[in-house]
Amino acid sequence: MIEVRFFGQLTDRTGCTSLYIEEASDTETLIRQLNERYPALSGVKYMLAVDNRMINTNTTLSADCRVDLLPPFSGG
Repeated sequence: MIEVRFFGQLTDRTGCTSLYIEEASDTETLIRQLNERYPALSGVKYMLAVDNRMINTNTTLSADCRVDLLPPFSGG
């Protein structure tokens, strides 16, 4: 199972801090599944990290991955 964790305002939009998805072959599929389950996520900007690595492109997922959805933040 893929663990998905939500942070910041994304926890308000989903009503949870984490959940498990049985199957998603890649991050695009995962995002599609999350948007169907939580329509409040659609159109919201966030960043993805897979196993603690920030990603910018579609990434293959395995059954033991952890995906974090992070709200935008600015550095200083």
